[in-house]
Amino acid sequence: MSSCKVSNMVIFLTLPLVMMASIPASAKTFYEDFEQTYGDQRLQLLDNGQHFTLTQDKDSGAGFKSKNEYLFGRFDMDMKLAPGNSAGTVTTFYVITLTPEHDEIDIEFLGNASGNPYTLHTNVYSKGKGNKEEQFHLWFDPTQEFHNYTIIWNPTRIIWLVDNSPIRIFKNFESELGVPYPHSKPMRVYCSFWNADDWATQGGKVKADWSQGSKTVSYKNHNINACMSWQQDCATSNKDPKSWQNYDLGEAGHDRLRWVREKIRVSNYCADKGRFPEGLPRECMPSEFENPADPPAGAVPANPPGANPSKNSLKSSTAKANPSHPRRPRQPVNPAIPKPAKPAVPNPAKPAIPNPANPANIPNPANPAGPNPANPAIPNPANPAIPNPLNPAIPNPTNPPIPNPANPTGPTSNPTIPQPINIGINIDPRNPKRNHY
Repeated sequence: MSSCKVSNMVIFLTLPLVMMASIPASAKTFYEDFEQTYGDQRLQLLDNGQHFTLTQDKDSGAGFKSKNEYLFGRFDMDMKLAPGNSAGTVTTFYVITLTPEHDEIDIEFLGNASGNPYTLHTNVYSKGKGNKEEQFHLWFDPTQEFHNYTIIWNPTRIIWLVDNSPIRIFKNFESELGVPYPHSKPMRVYCSFWNADDWATQGGKVKADWSQGSKTVSYKNHNINACMSWQQDCATSNKDPKSWQNYDLGEAGHDRLRWVREKIRVSNYCADKGRFPEGLPRECMPSEFENPADPPAGAVPANPPGANPSKNSLKSSTAKANPSHPRRPRQPVNPAIPKPAKPAVPNPAKPAIPNPANPANIPNPANPAGPNPANPAIPNPANPAIPNPLNPAIPNPTNPPIPNPANPTGPTSNPTIPQPINIGINIDPRNPKRNHY
């Protein structure tokens, strides 16, 4: 009996148990969860299928995929990358749906020449649209030992973790901003090791070197804790705040993400204004992680072997690592735009001249261009030199200039003369240029 038939029988026998328990977790052997996609003997299984390797030579690479499709979940894989000159190669761990308008969530390692770091490349596709790349140079050498890489995908966000530390988050803004988000198409897990030297390293300028023989990457300790495509409400039924369905970074996670963005992120599509001349994508809103933070515990960036040990070696090597995805400058925080000082606005609640006869401060509709007889304290700009003999507090535009000894300064000194209206401040909404404060 072939191994394929055996694995199918195992799936068939264990499926009812999974359905009865309603636990969307998978076993941890290659035989039960995966099947080879290409590469023949270049895929090797070790430790009873819990450890597997992919080898690439000048003729071909290799790959495998999950037997099941999943709609949301947490996907973990330990990986150790090929050492030495890995230029032109791409090592992948991603989830994808193979439909015309496909959805995809990527973790890809772009190889480089000896002495330069791998570039961790992340991306999101929804309805066939991607262009949401962020790239990183990790704080360790991923070829020396195994490290854990995680994709968390739930209805509200996608989170990428490295050794359980967040490096990126992509939130679901579909209902709020109309940004497509993968939420309706089940996806399979894919892993591969393949030759992409037409673009992977320095835009294809550095080709893969096979003079030293083949190259090998290793995978082990995979864990798929995800919802099967037929499980209704699986992604929303778990209320445990620590589950992947409700995964929250918390204060420590936000601090780590700030540190990653400040220290090891080398490319960010949201900072590439030249790539989007008509404006950045709608999801590129001001980040909540603008301030630099202290490095997370145990995450002190180390220079890869042979790399420039200078302070800025991680950042300065980006252009050499992969010019096809050149490092894009971080989007500067917009400086505070000074606002012009507002002119002093008089307070109608406190008029300059109290007038109990008119507490509502009604402007003078009879003569908006001239003085307001309701407020004799304000001189007449049309003819302030001519007093009014009938009421020395109100200017007279018709009589010749006659000094008014009773009221030389403007306000009335004759309490027997009635003042029917007094708004205190002459504010004429029909002619604001004539307003006086």
